[in-house]
Amino acid sequence: MYRRLLLCTDGSDRAQQAARDGLKLAAALHASTVALLVSPPFEPPAGYETTPLAEQILRHERSSKLAASRALDAITRRAKVLGVTCKALHIGRYPPAETIVDTALKERCDLIVLGSHGHGALSQLLLGSVTTRVAATCTVPVLIVRTPVAATRRSRSPRLGT
Repeated sequence: MYRRLLLCTDGSDRAQQAARDGLKLAAALHASTVALLVSPPFEPPAGYETTPLAEQILRHERSSKLAASRALDAITRRAKVLGVTCKALHIGRYPPAETIVDTALKERCDLIVLGSHGHGALSQLLLGSVTTRVAATCTVPVLIVRTPVAATRRSRSPRLGT
């Protein structure tokens, strides 16, 4: 059925959980995976080397790359434990939804696994979402791993009468 899954993350807990769920699915299907993190392209302004901000710019670039590496490394380590082949990609390009769709096609993925924050329909309409845009614009099937906000709140609140 599905032979190559694209696991998308932004490094958040919810996105990482969706990637872990995607790895479990890949293991069950004997499929390979591509782990993808899309971040804004880092293009410092011309002549930045001589400005007082040069060190801050370089620090930001290093920390962004390190955060992406940590998120992708966590996925590839889990893939190895599950016996799933995983290629990690960090792409600095925007917009993220378009980059995800392009990567799915380029990497010949036949399923995209994305996390969702579980916002309501009104929030989606007003704010938009990478997940929504991918699902609306891609010909590749999309599996949305949803963690509803209400469920998160319920699990944090103390239970009454127990």
